[in-house]
This record gives sequence, structure tokens and C-alpha cells, in this order.
Amino acid sequence: MALVISKVEQVSIFGKTHTYKYATCECGSEIVLDDFTNYCDDCERIYDFSGHRLSSPRNWGEDTGEHWTDVANYSWHDDW
Repeated sequence: MALVISKVEQVSIFGKTHTYKYATCECGSEIVLDDFTNYCDDCERIYDFSGHRLSSPRNWGEDTGEHWTDVANYSWHDDW
């Protein structure tokens, strides 16, 4: 089950509008869902940009042969 988005903020930076989604982590801390992987600073849970909790990075890529660093180093900002 995904986290509930508590706030959406749009910010214009250098003529481009960026949308930041905020949610409350399972531990109660507010986190920003603005990247492919989003870490809670307080409890270290990991969520995707939609608020779905991800498993530990050591489990990533087992079914595709990828190493977890392949996913951890990806940023959707690189596609701009």
C-alpha cells in the first residue's frame, strides 16, 4: 500500500516547474517523494516516487541480474 500524499508543491526553477510531493513515512516523519528512490532520514525506509515502500537495496535486481547500485545510481533527472 502506498503512502498518502499530504501536500503537493510546485516550484519554478530556471523556467521549469518542478512538482514536489510530500508524504508521512510509516515512522511519522515527513518525506519528499521527488526521485526514483526516496529515503526517510529517521528510519531509513525507502519509497519510490509514488509512495510505495521498496524492499532493501540488497534485494534489488535479483530477477533481472542487475546489481543494486545500478538502481541506486539512477536519477530520473538524468532524462531531462
